[in-house]
Amino acid sequence: MEYYNCKWCGSRIDADARRCDNCGKEVAPAKPSFISPPTTQPTSKPTTPQAPQRLAKSQSAVPQMAAARNIRRLIFLGVFLYVGYRAYQVMDIFAPGIASLIHKTDSTNTKVTPEESSKGGFADQLNSTNADTRYNACQAIGSMTNPQADLAPVIIKHLKDPADNVRGSCAWAISKYGASAANAIPVLISLLNDSSAYPRMTAAESLGEISSKIPDEARAVPFLAKALEDPDDQVRRFAAVGLKAMGDRVKPAIPALLIAIHDSSDDVRENSMAALAPLASADPQIVPAFIQALKDKNNNVKLPAIEALGNAGPAARPALPALGKLLDDDMAGGVAAEAIGKCCQEFPETVSYLILAVNNPNHDVRKFGVMYLGQMGPRAKAAVPALIPVLSGEEIYLRVWAAEALGNIGPDAKAALPRLQEMLNEKLDSKEMEAAELPGTVKTAIQKINVDSI
Repeated sequence: MEYYNCKWCGSRIDADARRCDNCGKEVAPAKPSFISPPTTQPTSKPTTPQAPQRLAKSQSAVPQMAAARNIRRLIFLGVFLYVGYRAYQVMDIFAPGIASLIHKTDSTNTKVTPEESSKGGFADQLNSTNADTRYNACQAIGSMTNPQADLAPVIIKHLKDPADNVRGSCAWAISKYGASAANAIPVLISLLNDSSAYPRMTAAESLGEISSKIPDEARAVPFLAKALEDPDDQVRRFAAVGLKAMGDRVKPAIPALLIAIHDSSDDVRENSMAALAPLASADPQIVPAFIQALKDKNNNVKLPAIEALGNAGPAARPALPALGKLLDDDMAGGVAAEAIGKCCQEFPETVSYLILAVNNPNHDVRKFGVMYLGQMGPRAKAAVPALIPVLSGEEIYLRVWAAEALGNIGPDAKAALPRLQEMLNEKLDSKEMEAAELPGTVKTAIQKINVDSI
């Protein structure tokens, strides 16, 4: 019988076979042999006996593969449904507005009257039966810089919407209309008693915004003062924000604000102090209350009190000693130095506190010390010895500020001239932007100091 040897595994195969029974590979015939095939099995182990084992493994994997496929299908279906739902929401909100825009800008250039405008776009959404659509419309209008004027009456109408999220959203959006939304004030005042905190909160903020744009408008003050007692801390916070926006018109609310500066909420305390700061000269109780707050160990109480004193102007003079003690406070030192410089530049003792600030190792404290001494002009002449070392300091911008301060002091700063003259010949290797300004600032300072010799 004629046979060949497989060139891959060496097994003998029939001459007319195309594949080796042992290794399964396609055979290129070798030199034929006419020797009878051996009776013994080939040395290589045939692969066919393993087939049942592989089949068993593949059969056991079928349920697992099917389960994985089903999970993937469910995930895909969930993603598809979610994307479809979101697309529906987007179209529900923006499609009318897009249609209205196309209508306005078509090639016919047809003029659209306010009445026609209010019938489409956001007006349609505000009148939708879907509360979420009405809510989203108010949110979109409130995010505009200049919302459509003809929408204001529609928004005011929805301040009485049955859905609390719509009432709250419209109460926020109406503030964008400023003084032109004066008709909304009575409705917003009534919303301060709403059953839901969200409309109460947004109404309080909008009352302050709208009232601040109308001269002598103060109808909301007693109602906002009452809202400082609201059980919801966010409502109390925005009641203080609303009062803060109205400036000195909130004098009747001072007693309520003095209580609110001890509120359990950091935001309520901070905004209440900010509302009281411009009124410090109007009520003798305000500055002592702030000074007392400076002793609080909680920085969320102390820091707003310092800022409020800085904004209180000359009325904060009694607080200077307490603010001076805080210059060494790691957290409050810089804020205290700024407050001293902002409130009390007209008083001679302020210079001594700012000198302490210039000599302080804390960078933020030094910065405000130099800056505010520079604003005091000749009154800061006692600070010249403290400012001269700053001309050699590490921070280039502080060298610039110190040179300006010395120049503003004028002839009384002649002790600084030797160092200023040296600086004209120094070459700076610094990437600070102020490095380019320094030579010119130094020359100007020298000229101001030598003004009497010119």
